[in-house]
Amino acid sequence: MAETLWRWLGRPFASRMAATPAISPALGGAAIRCREAARKSPKRFVVLAMQRTGSTMVVSALNSHPAIYCHRELFRNDLGATAGLHGLDPRFHEPAFRNAHPQEYLEAIYGMDYAADFVGFKLLLSQHRPIRDRLIEDCRYSKVLLRRDNLLARYASESLLSAARSGTMREDGKIEFVERDFRRYCRRYRRLYDETRRRLMETGQPSLEVSYIEALTPPGLRRIAAAIGADASVELSAKTTKRGSPHIVSRFSNSDQVEDYLTRHHLEHWRSEESAQIPA
Repeated sequence: MAETLWRWLGRPFASRMAATPAISPALGGAAIRCREAARKSPKRFVVLAMQRTGSTMVVSALNSHPAIYCHRELFRNDLGATAGLHGLDPRFHEPAFRNAHPQEYLEAIYGMDYAADFVGFKLLLSQHRPIRDRLIEDCRYSKVLLRRDNLLARYASESLLSAARSGTMREDGKIEFVERDFRRYCRRYRRLYDETRRRLMETGQPSLEVSYIEALTPPGLRRIAAAIGADASVELSAKTTKRGSPHIVSRFSNSDQVEDYLTRHHLEHWRSEESAQIPA
């Protein structure tokens, strides 16, 4: 076909069907196209996540596998997204250009030379939603979805990081809990994950969803490596480690209000977050 798979996926459904050649009804057009793409393309994967869900540690651990190379956030809106990618078309180092040409950008990324058999990257659910939806549809990519069930822990971690970056950190190193903001935060998080799960299910393609707690354990990492297609018996280690107290309520300056909220909503299990550590 003259047009690429990316362009085919971007066309309206009716247009796609009209352009599909006659094939065996026993297989279906999508099955044949996926098989052809798998033979011709490198083994690709994408780690779908939100901030503070353990994705940085997972990426670090995956990169300790000799057959895997995992980029970080290729669609960050800054120059750091392509730092170290020598040989890439200089135009793709500009966020505006790569956001306007995301398919071409990814094909350029996968056109580079790698010593690894499996090449992937991390994409935040809030980043470039059109490309997220196309990646979910694209059968060339194995998909791993990371989630963090303890939303209070994620909220605290993200708020502390934001305060540190903006220079607004309190002297005691704590943050204030604002119930209205936290409710809005939870709604947005759940909406993004519900939408992503629905789209993953609609494709009929296999995918793996892993929780924050499991992803930080050797068995969880083995499941991720297996979902990508790599040898899951290889022991993985991370260069980054989990920071912060497991006692989540203690991170807030108004811990009594946090306790009251958790009690009213029967979320007492969010008071702390214990997890095993990926070996360093």
